Amino acid sequence: MRVKFTLSMPRNNSWDNKWSGASKNYFKVISIAEKKAVDLITQRNFSYNFGDGWVAMIKVERASGRQPKSDGFCGYEWMIDSIKQHGEIKAYDN
Repeated sequence: MRVKFTLSMPRNNSWDNKWSGASKNYFKVISIAEKKAVDLITQRNFSYNFGDGWVAMIKVERASGRQPKSDGFCGYEWMIDSIKQHGEIKAYDN
C-alpha cells in the first residue's frame, strides 16, 4: 500500500513564532506492507517534542493518485523510519 507521510511543525520557538518551512510541501510517499500500513494510517498523527519549544508532526494517510511535487522531508526521514519500526517517533539514542 502506498502511504503518504506529511511533515509540519505545529509548535516552534522561533523569534516570530513561525516555521520558515510552513509554506513548503514536505511529504514522502512510500510503499508499506498492507497490515503495517493500515496500523499506521489508523493512528494518523505522530508527534515529536524536541524539548526546546519545537514540536514536529507527521501525518500519515493513504496516498491516492498522483501527488504534487514534494519539497523533500527537510532531513527528518529518520522520523519515518522510527514510525515504521517502533510505531512512534523515537530519538536516535532511545
